[in-house]
Amino acid sequence: MKLSRNTLRSLAVGFLASAVVTAAFALSQGQLPVQGVNGTNLLNGGSTTANADQQAQLDALSSEKSALESTQNVLNASLTSLKEQASRQSSELEALKSHSASSASNESSSSSSESSSSSESDQANNQAETGQEQNNGTSTEGTSAPRNGQWTTEGGNFTVNPGDTSEDVAQNLYNAGIISSPDVFLEVVEQWDLSTLLIAGTYELNSGMNVNTIAEILTNGAYYWIP
Repeated sequence: MKLSRNTLRSLAVGFLASAVVTAAFALSQGQLPVQGVNGTNLLNGGSTTANADQQAQLDALSSEKSALESTQNVLNASLTSLKEQASRQSSELEALKSHSASSASNESSSSSSESSSSSESDQANNQAETGQEQNNGTSTEGTSAPRNGQWTTEGGNFTVNPGDTSEDVAQNLYNAGIISSPDVFLEVVEQWDLSTLLIAGTYELNSGMNVNTIAEILTNGAYYWIP
């Protein structure tokens, strides 16, 4: 039997329409004309894959966030430690400055005190030397021994200064021209152990006196000499 072209075309369109309707119905019922595969599985499978990818991305982002938070915590701890160290160093520096200022002040006070003491000591020594030179330079002419056998320590022409040793006294007597040599006076002092008996004061002496008489006067009679 021969079919016209139009008839064949109509049959093809009918089969195609029938296939489309059948596929649409199967899809709506969750069944596909392929063994082991249905529409629900196909749709759900695509959704599951997309969800898995998104979850993986979320997990990766969460891991990065945790790592960043951990790094931030470490940096915060380091910053806190550095601040504490800077604070300690600042305190130590202030303490050193204070100690240095205190030491400088103490040294300045000590130097000032030493300078003042040295100046006073030098002044006293100069005055003593000036007095001694004046006493040693006084003329012995016209002087005489004390009256009534009493030895005076005022108004004389020779001075024994406090702290003078027997050697000092002997040298001063020689410098004043009262004795011919320091040794003659020291000989009497050593012979009779008079070094601790010499009395500080001012006496009237002259070069015509015997060295024993001079020793008697300077010991205020503790050494008694009979010519």
